[in-house]
Amino acid sequence: MSQSASFQATAAIWVACWTYGTKSPPILSLNEPGGNLSVHVFTDEPLEVHRRFARDLADAVATYVKAVEEWAAAQPADITQAR
Repeated sequence: MSQSASFQATAAIWVACWTYGTKSPPILSLNEPGGNLSVHVFTDEPLEVHRRFARDLADAVATYVKAVEEWAAAQPADITQAR
C-alpha cells in the first residue's frame, strides 16, 4: 500500500518510537492533531528489507537534521525564534 502525507514541523507534532524488546518489532510514529503516520514491520517481507529501510531512513533523517541546522544558522535571528 502507498500513502502520501505531508507533515510540517509545528509545536503540535510529536514523534515517538515504541519499542518492545525482542517480543515485537518497533513502531515509529509521527503524530499531529487529526492524523498520524506509523512505520512498522510487515512479517511477509524479509528482515533484510526492514533493516535496509531502517538504515536508509536513519541516513535520510541525519541528512535532514544537518540541512536544517545549516539553514537555521544562516537565517536572521528573528525568523528562527518561536512565534
